[in-house]
Amino acid sequence: MFQVKYNNSGSKKFVMAKVTGKPQILGIPTDGLYTLVMIDPDAPPKEPGKAWLHWIVTNIPEGDISQGQEYVPYSAPTPPSGMHKYIFLLYKQYGSLTSGIHTNQRAGWSLQEFLKGKPLAEVARNFVNVTKN
Repeated sequence: MFQVKYNNSGSKKFVMAKVTGKPQILGIPTDGLYTLVMIDPDAPPKEPGKAWLHWIVTNIPEGDISQGQEYVPYSAPTPPSGMHKYIFLLYKQYGSLTSGIHTNQRAGWSLQEFLKGKPLAEVARNFVNVTKN
């Protein structure tokens, strides 16, 4: 089962101060290569199909995220106000990803644009809710 844990907690609700480091990502299958994407669809500017990009790790072998390639460095949740849902999407890769991944854009990032033309199929998703206080 695909799980996201901050501070060894399986909770789905956190305050920002408790999610400063990278989460544990558990349950990535071991039957090939995988890509992990972390986004915040609640971040401004709110536009349909856009989100704040927090993390991309590709070419994750044998279920071990530490052996994957971090194309977009992890950015901890920092909701400016209210509760934000941070979504973790896991994709099976049908081949190694080596191009078309680099981005300096985090705000207003399009998951659909990222997926275009890439040999990826979503296999799991998870989320956590984070508040400022």
